Amino acid sequence: QALSLAAAAEKMKVVNGNTKARTQKGARLLEAAQKLIALFNNGNAGIAAAMTYVRVMSQLGKRRQAVEMMKQLM
Repeated sequence: QALSLAAAAEKMKVVNGNTKARTQKGARLLEAAQKLIALFNNGNAGIAAAMTYVRVMSQLGKRRQAVEMMKQLM
């Protein structure tokens, strides 16, 4: 479900500062991040979930968290 949310958010086009589209995209990315974090907390996350988390966090501007996850994967 988190991957579906992330994919849907990535498909959304934000044109000319359209705040509604930007808000919807951000909300979907945040929901995906929350679901991925829940997977990690439950111990049910694998490499695919980790890479999706890195991508989502990077898109949200949370590069430090994305880099930390990449370090853990290495």
